[in-house]
Amino acid sequence: NSKSLQTFDKEDDSDRAALSGDLRAARQVVTTGCNIDERGTNGFTAVMEAARLGHIDILTFLLTSGASANVINFEGRKAPSCSASSADPSRKVLLAFDANVELGDVNGQAPLMVAVKLGSVEVAKLLIESSPNSSHAMNKEGDNVLGIVAYNGQLEIVRLLLNCDLKVNLSNGGATTPLMLAAAQGHAEIINALLDNGAWNGHTALTFAAESGQVEAAGVLLEGGAQVNTRGVDSAPLTPAVQRDHVEMIKLLLVHSANVNLRDSDGDSALHEAVYSRSVECARALIQSD
Repeated sequence: NSKSLQTFDKEDDSDRAALSGDLRAARQVVTTGCNIDERGTNGFTAVMEAARLGHIDILTFLLTSGASANVINFEGRKAPSCSASSADPSRKVLLAFDANVELGDVNGQAPLMVAVKLGSVEVAKLLIESSPNSSHAMNKEGDNVLGIVAYNGQLEIVRLLLNCDLKVNLSNGGATTPLMLAAAQGHAEIINALLDNGAWNGHTALTFAAESGQVEAAGVLLEGGAQVNTRGVDSAPLTPAVQRDHVEMIKLLLVHSANVNLRDSDGDSALHEAVYSRSVECARALIQSD
């Protein structure tokens, strides 16, 4: 049996020294004929550990000795993902040795998706610059990178992605576009950026904002031409605002000529919904506008 560089359960000073950043010890262990890509008891290879811990000399030595930057651990992660929260030099070394920045893990998540979920702006920049195609990554659930960052409110990454010739209206597995996700979370600046890059601004994103009570986001959408009186599957945006007692949202929609008499799929008007909800403030806003 070949010896692993990545063994934790053996009383071996050389292995422990290699993992702690001792380059001389690492060289000694590698020359004994160990399996350089073997995963340890935690599922990590030596390259993954070196990347995670920021041991640049060890990382470079392992890669030049033939170690792979693309081995997947027990959790479905690989070295670029392991380094997503460590120092930049680790990631640059991995990319220099052709770490595949577009290769997904067992959940279909490319390193860029992991980076944006962690909020690592600098990592995302590096990955996008190294491989613009990585911005098109999707996971098994159909989530795409632009949708994730739009939902998270990561404006800087949104702007980077929009420079990569992305399909700005690409929906996720739930048929939700990045604009809808940004609207639901109230990220007004991201909404503006998406609209400037051709995002469809019909009634659905406005409905998302109305449901969530995101007044500023709704205002941006309305100024951008959102359709206030178009009915979706169930209703126009005014109805969910009334159902959720978002009085300021109701007032905003009414200022933009929302039709208080438009009926939903059940035949109810917005005033009916206010009565059902026993909301005096909503009813007052609707009556005063009529």
